[in-house]
Amino acid sequence: MRKFTLVIAIGAALLVQSATAQNATSFTPEQLHRRTVERRAVDAVIWGLPLVGEDAVKQAAFRDGKATYNDIVWWPKGGGWKNQSPTPNVNTRYIYFFCNTKQDGPVVVELPPAVPGASFYGTIEDAWYVPLVDIGFEGKGGKYLVLPPDYKGDVPAGYTVVRPKTYNTMTLLRSILASMSEADVSAGNALVQKVKVYPLSKVANPPTQRLLDMTDVMYNGLVPYDESFFISLARMLNEETVQPADLQMMGMLLPLGIEKGKDFKPDAATVALLKETAAEAHAWLMDKAATDTTPWWPGSRWVVPSPPITMPTAFHWEVPNYFDVDSRAIALSQYFCPTAKLGTGSFYFGAFHDHSGSPLQGANNYRLHVPANVPVREFWSVTVYSLETSSFFLNAPNLTLGSLDKSLTKNADGSVDIYFGPKPPAGKESNWLYTQAGQKWFPWFRVYGPEKAILDKSWKLPDIERVDAITQDESAPAGRTMQVATGEKPAAPEPSAPAAQLKLVSTEAQPAAPEPSDTAEPAKPAATEDKPAAPESDENRTAALAKAAQNPVANLISFPLQNNTAFGIGPYSRAQNVLNIQPVIPFHITEKWNLITRTILPVVWQPNDEPRQGWFGFGDLNPSLFLSPAKPGKLIWGVGPAFVLPTATAEQLGQGKFSLGPSVVGLTTPGHWVIGALVNNVWSVAGPHERAVVNQMLLQWFVNYNMKKGWYFTTSPIVTANWRASGGNQWVVPLGGGVGRIMKLGFQPVNITGQFYGNVVHPEGASPWGMRLQIQFLFLQFTKAQEKEMIEEKLKQLDQQSTTPSK
Repeated sequence: MRKFTLVIAIGAALLVQSATAQNATSFTPEQLHRRTVERRAVDAVIWGLPLVGEDAVKQAAFRDGKATYNDIVWWPKGGGWKNQSPTPNVNTRYIYFFCNTKQDGPVVVELPPAVPGASFYGTIEDAWYVPLVDIGFEGKGGKYLVLPPDYKGDVPAGYTVVRPKTYNTMTLLRSILASMSEADVSAGNALVQKVKVYPLSKVANPPTQRLLDMTDVMYNGLVPYDESFFISLARMLNEETVQPADLQMMGMLLPLGIEKGKDFKPDAATVALLKETAAEAHAWLMDKAATDTTPWWPGSRWVVPSPPITMPTAFHWEVPNYFDVDSRAIALSQYFCPTAKLGTGSFYFGAFHDHSGSPLQGANNYRLHVPANVPVREFWSVTVYSLETSSFFLNAPNLTLGSLDKSLTKNADGSVDIYFGPKPPAGKESNWLYTQAGQKWFPWFRVYGPEKAILDKSWKLPDIERVDAITQDESAPAGRTMQVATGEKPAAPEPSAPAAQLKLVSTEAQPAAPEPSDTAEPAKPAATEDKPAAPESDENRTAALAKAAQNPVANLISFPLQNNTAFGIGPYSRAQNVLNIQPVIPFHITEKWNLITRTILPVVWQPNDEPRQGWFGFGDLNPSLFLSPAKPGKLIWGVGPAFVLPTATAEQLGQGKFSLGPSVVGLTTPGHWVIGALVNNVWSVAGPHERAVVNQMLLQWFVNYNMKKGWYFTTSPIVTANWRASGGNQWVVPLGGGVGRIMKLGFQPVNITGQFYGNVVHPEGASPWGMRLQIQFLFLQFTKAQEKEMIEEKLKQLDQQSTTPSK
């Protein structure tokens, strides 16, 4: 029995060993390499985020602000949504400058002391956003000397020495004004003019300080969560020292092709992997930003927007037993330039959930009740940010409210109610902050000069409460793919979105723009009969075919491929491209009635607010049905339902709602003309509650004049109205037109058109003009008698050609 048991045990062990061996060899070398790159790349984003984040803000100064090292960039008017830095503030006037001691050696920073009405506070950071020294607090000025990490020379007297471990440093200063009075603004401007940054080697004759105004500059200082993240990381690691704590991570970067002292040249396959993993890391960081926070008041949704290790370690994220790389990345994915000493000049609270615990959604309406007499020495403010970018919504009409706002309406007891949502509540415009439907958001409640009651938690800020469950609309016109000028979400003229973020739609949503041809005869067109008539000549045949192609409810099978390009979108004047694949198939359901089916499948390239990024895929499917008389009179018409199905392959490429509504078309074809219009209106009836409600109209009128040889002039603009949009943002009205021709490619009849349109009415920031190019393949349907007649005619032509003597 013992031998039998031993045999069983040995057999089981061999089976386990065999299974383990099989599992160990179940991956191909290619799969193992891919998985290694994916793991290491995600970790590289999390580890390298501070270095890339500081570089992103610096490159924005160099690229967008035309600055260089030691130049000062600033926002003298408090900044606006164009300052796309991580969680910037517009209540204070931001000042950035960047130094490189590898290039310049030791660098001097001269900061003047405060004056009545104006002061500074800020921090000098190393290249990893390690706070080195706070400057300007309590009105103190001074001279600071930033040394290279390997500096061993003498240090002159009279300077506060700053010893970073990196060559690159960034300084964030805030110009604080006592008020926005002319005297205080003037004092603040004069104080900024006295800030000096220059190499110590030029101390005897400092160069003239360059001060660059960023007020109207699109300043993109956000971390790029794509393959360019790794380009920045590799470049900065080559510029900087390698600190002992990072040696192991430097080794783990080798499978990505990142190695100090070598150029980063990934192949195409690696670039694709890096792009995917950067997006994954970004998704992880957004999730953690909203959940891995530091609770402040018990039972409150307000938190310190940073992981719990942040405050005890004063933004260093290091304890005796480990360095918390994850927490550092989570924190610095939301903000930049932390202070060396927490709470010295300001304190920030954030909220990612409402009182009920639900995430803050841009489409909902909320209220924050701020009690009277907030315990601060200076002021308080509330600012709204996108969770996706940790910065302002592009083109947001307003960004922040606070105790310095003279227009802020107060309650009788001195308290203030702040409202958040896509549109302001009636009569509350002065107390409203914009949020973008379709995006999550978070506010920061900043207190400047916090008093003891805030720091010891004896004063408490109430939670944000949802006012109602009404979702504000930001959808695009029915059946049309949405386009952003930013960023961020798709959609047609958004009722609630800021101007340049108001989204435009693809240029064709309903039955293809009618297109003409040359017809000299006022004879009854093929489109008005059961089947396209077999003309007696090529010219008559072309004329009849043209009118059929221009008729949205013709009894004609066609396959249009229509390419629509909208130009001038967003801060970089980019272009959206939509290829509409829209087969049209008629059915002869009875002797009196035809059913015309038209399905539009958009293939979309949708840019975002980055210089070269965007989304590509399918948009929402838009089928339409038209019941039309088989033998109409002078007025040709059709009526039926239009649908929008949420089939988009990415959230940014569709509305996310199932919508439907009526559609009507009517036209007439006198002589050389085809004149008519199509109109529909759809409403959303199902779909995720966080996506925008749809109520929108489309009107397409068309006029075509047909000429000889298949040529024609055409105008068929698409007018859209988003009924839930705010005033001035409802309509898109294009004007323009183009030319087309009915012709043959081999034996295949086609209808080719080119048109240009300018949007004479459109939301601010939306595309001002677009181009429409189309090729429509036409498939004729003939009766047997018509087919016989055409064959006989063709044989007669061939016979005539064969008997004609050659020259």
